Amino acid sequence: NVLANVANKSLRQGYADTKRSFIPFCREVTLPDFKQVQRTALSNAPSMKLVVEGGEYEYGSFTDGAEVYRLFTYGRLVGITRETIINDDMDAFTRIPGKMAATSARLENRMVYDILLGNPVMADGVALFHATHGNLINNLINVAGMAALRKAMRIQTDNSGEDALNYELKYLIVPAALEAAALQLKSSITPADTAKVNPYSNTFEIITEAYLDGTDAVSYYGAADPAVADT
Repeated sequence: NVLANVANKSLRQGYADTKRSFIPFCREVTLPDFKQVQRTALSNAPSMKLVVEGGEYEYGSFTDGAEVYRLFTYGRLVGITRETIINDDMDAFTRIPGKMAATSARLENRMVYDILLGNPVMADGVALFHATHGNLINNLINVAGMAALRKAMRIQTDNSGEDALNYELKYLIVPAALEAAALQLKSSITPADTAKVNPYSNTFEIITEAYLDGTDAVSYYGAADPAVADT
């Protein structure tokens, strides 16, 4: 029992100490089982229409969209013999669970970013990032790029297509190769020429993820607050 407690403590510590950069911009939920779950997004209520004196009210309708996901189990086994424990003069018994926990945390991180990098087809038959969704821009990380990104987020509409959601950029997610450019864009300076003022300084948070560099070191992503947009 003593050894089990030591291993469990090491495992928890290793998991907690490993950086998972997706945590700020993702909303976490708990599922009760391994059945497929459908996440439904209901549109806003239909717009009200003028009713003239003696006139009739018109019926409106809601629209919805749904994505599905489910839980999976991941794991590995490492055998530790009684002799290993007795001869453990390098503290391996506590280090191994910590290292496995850290690997688990990094796996979670990779799986989230693989969704962004893979640009999967959504329930509507269109890729996640696509001109049809109005969330694909072609700009460098500069004032013009930030203007295009923020505009694309603000004019996103609900499923009915009637209401602009007016989402604000909360997180700028970049590979390590673009971290310096992102930091420059976030920095606040006072130029003599008003045309060179950076209106977006300190208006967002930067999330740098080196895992992105291995696949795409030039793309960056914008995300709203997960408390506002169900990301």
